[in-house]
Amino acid sequence: MMCSNNEKIRILFLGEIISSHAQSWMDLLNQESASFDIRCFAVPGTPYPKNSPYKSALGHFKKLESNRIPFELHSKFLEFILRTYKPHIVHSFAAFPTAALYAPVLKRYKNKLKWVLQVRGGPDVYMNRFDPVKRDVLKDLFKHCDVLIADNDINYDIATELGIESSKKWDYGIAPGTGGVDLSEFTAALKPSLSQKRVIWPKAYEGFESKGLPILEAIKIAWPKIKGTQFTFTAGNTELNDRLHFLPQEILDCIDVRTRIPRHEMLELMQQSRVVLAPSLLEGIPNSLYESMAAQCVPIYSPLETYSDKFADKKNVLYARNLYPQEIADALVTAINDDTLADKIAANNIAYIKEIANRGDIADNIIKLYKSLTKA
Repeated sequence: MMCSNNEKIRILFLGEIISSHAQSWMDLLNQESASFDIRCFAVPGTPYPKNSPYKSALGHFKKLESNRIPFELHSKFLEFILRTYKPHIVHSFAAFPTAALYAPVLKRYKNKLKWVLQVRGGPDVYMNRFDPVKRDVLKDLFKHCDVLIADNDINYDIATELGIESSKKWDYGIAPGTGGVDLSEFTAALKPSLSQKRVIWPKAYEGFESKGLPILEAIKIAWPKIKGTQFTFTAGNTELNDRLHFLPQEILDCIDVRTRIPRHEMLELMQQSRVVLAPSLLEGIPNSLYESMAAQCVPIYSPLETYSDKFADKKNVLYARNLYPQEIADALVTAINDDTLADKIAANNIAYIKEIANRGDIADNIIKLYKSLTKA
């Protein structure tokens, strides 16, 4: 849909709007907020965030939250929103469930709006392409979207494999799901040799993407050489928390277990820490990796296909495979005790983060993209 010069560009964001990643992405438009009218519609089962600066697309249905709408009626409500709000652009967060759920409606409105499909790392595309049914869904999404945005090159390659036109891949390239890193948010960060001996484990849970038990075992193995180190576990689930009791009391006394915390609190914690510990089995490029680099922490991550070519071992990260406790333990001992290497990694990363995840650059380019779509 064309947009007149004096008209705000109407963008409807679809997905898990409560996600800090979604909120952070929408914040990219703040630098030119007068040019945009933003509305949101949350997928089934996800509440609309309280105190969000972004309006729910349900408008005058103030008492109706999208997570309370029966699943089978969601598409009907989306169609109503498209007819009444008349967005110039629909931006969907994630192929599954968001884009797959709403694609039939969006395809019917193909000539009346532009569709930006933003896919997540990990299973969203990387794993789901192996499922014959989901593979066909992905092919259909790539065929009908107008622009694809991915957080890693592998996802763009898979999209090419599945038939996307090359012109649909965002010409800026890859972009973190949060919209990048603003170094002004990390002014309290200290180089590792001056920071507290604290380790943050931001995804302290058992799941198919990462396993927690090898990490607990690694802490036990490393403990004689890192005694007194403080640990903060966040986003823990019951399955893992129940197993903490098998750790020696001496280690338990040094662990602070928290639930999911707001992004700004996580960034504060990172700036008070020396290490971010996040081995995994399946991910795109983790947003926490970018943030740990900006916070001058030593990142301990796994050498996954989606990012190992972009971050070098002992230059940007310390690599340890998720299912190998001894590798994780060795990385912990090095990160805590080797001040020279830790400071070198931090210095390398501050320079590198400006190149690969500069929030200001990404904001400029996404605004440019949205504007160009309304002129096409």
